[in-house]
Amino acid sequence: MGRGRHNPGPLLAALAAAAAATTAVLAAKRASSRRRAQPAGATSTNPIPGPTTSSVRPRHLAPTTPTRPPADAPAAPSLSSAAPLQPEGRPAPGPAEQPASPPVGEPAGSEAPAAGSEAATTAEAEPYLPPTVGTGPPQHLAQGSRRGRALVGVLVAAGIVVLLGAGAMVVAGAGSGDTGAASSTRPRLDSVTTEAPATTTTTMPASPEDAFAGAASRLEAAGTFAYQGTVTASDVSAVRPSLWLAVDVTVDGEASLAGGLVHEVAVAGNGRATETVVVGPDVWGRTARTRDALAEAGYEGIPELSKPEPATKGAAGLAAWLAAVEEPQAAGVDVQGRRQYRGTLPAAALGPTERGRRAVDAEVVLVLDRTGRPAHVDITTVPGGPPLHLALDLTNLGAPVAIEPPPPSA
Repeated sequence: MGRGRHNPGPLLAALAAAAAATTAVLAAKRASSRRRAQPAGATSTNPIPGPTTSSVRPRHLAPTTPTRPPADAPAAPSLSSAAPLQPEGRPAPGPAEQPASPPVGEPAGSEAPAAGSEAATTAEAEPYLPPTVGTGPPQHLAQGSRRGRALVGVLVAAGIVVLLGAGAMVVAGAGSGDTGAASSTRPRLDSVTTEAPATTTTTMPASPEDAFAGAASRLEAAGTFAYQGTVTASDVSAVRPSLWLAVDVTVDGEASLAGGLVHEVAVAGNGRATETVVVGPDVWGRTARTRDALAEAGYEGIPELSKPEPATKGAAGLAAWLAAVEEPQAAGVDVQGRRQYRGTLPAAALGPTERGRRAVDAEVVLVLDRTGRPAHVDITTVPGGPPLHLALDLTNLGAPVAIEPPPPSA
């Protein structure tokens, strides 16, 4: 395997998004602090201080010696009977409490409240110092602003820590190419990346001619294969070497091209079964009422099929049949989406399929799997000749096959 490569793109994008979110939070906090700090109804961000509307004079403007009310003045009202409190916590001013304009030449705010007035008694009883308009936000707003600034500071610090740590991880990951034990103890930045599942390479022949020729070559190179399917035949022959059982049977067998070896079990619809062994030109067979009972039956030679010609019989001749196909053409795909091809197998290459009758041509349909190997073969004789139909699925190409002549029967 090559050196480990890391893709910091997704992480950098996530960090950029986190930084943008932190910036947005900072901006929102600053805007909120400015709105809370601005007095209600103010239209300027830097208002000019004006005269206060409170009847209580600020402490720094009060006279040094407070004026005492005369003895016969009415008592100052208690705090429990005072006017309702404003939001700032001081009594609401009444019409009589509005300050009068100072005389010409006297600075504003220099006059003391009249003796016995409610303002004087209130000033002595509760010297409240309201903030001057425009000098700063109220206390509860200032506290909220301080909390917001503290929270923003925490967020900024956390963002900086995350950025610095992530940057260090990116640098460390990019500079390390180890894929051994060291990498197993350190989290990888691309550990969440999933790899695409491995796919089987699809190999298609360049032409229908190549399809049939390639299938024959694959079988010859493999040397062995297994087959399962159905057979319809009007007679036994070198194409279908066996004891006679029925017209329609299911078959399950294996073949080895070297030496022309075939071992096959056929079962009819009524359950009867035959077992056939072919070794080169020689053919043996046995039959029983069921497939399981075949093991108790003995083999017998089939002399009428044990002839030098043809040299190979049954499924052992499949590779030669595919190589002899003429006029090949593409035939679309089957129900499983596999490519299939069609061609004509000459009578001379197939041979007679019924005793006493001449051989006829047959139509061959070849199906290749996605790797180009032969997966299914259909062989059907043309109309007017002895009926024959082989439909075989091919499996286990190249698997070991052990086929020997059966022992002589008692």
